[in-house]
Amino acid sequence: MLRFFRFYGLSCVVGITIFYLCIARTLPVDDVPKFEGIDKVVHFLMYLGFAAALCMDHYRLNVPFNSKRMIFMAIVFPVIYGGLIEILQENFFPPRSGEWADFLADSLGAVAGYFLAKALLPRFVKKW
Repeated sequence: MLRFFRFYGLSCVVGITIFYLCIARTLPVDDVPKFEGIDKVVHFLMYLGFAAALCMDHYRLNVPFNSKRMIFMAIVFPVIYGGLIEILQENFFPPRSGEWADFLADSLGAVAGYFLAKALLPRFVKKW
């Protein structure tokens, strides 16, 4: 179990943080400037970070970017995770609501995170 967290610790922390932020009733964001659609930007950035963290953890384990495992873990898994969170929000965490636009932002963020990680990780992160 400790070996799992040694290799996938960053991804677990990011995934748990996203889960908490998506089910929390209220967040202390009174001083943050707001605009229409800011929640979509936040969803996009959360899943961009999640996909990048998954890529980093797998890249350090010598998983190539074009492998089915990397694509599944960096794109498909975050999309499924985002969809499940939207379903949970709609059904179990009032006043939160599940929205298709949030799911789309999650999916686009995961895809962007994969391609960003593919471009930047080989330059800046060493493999184990």
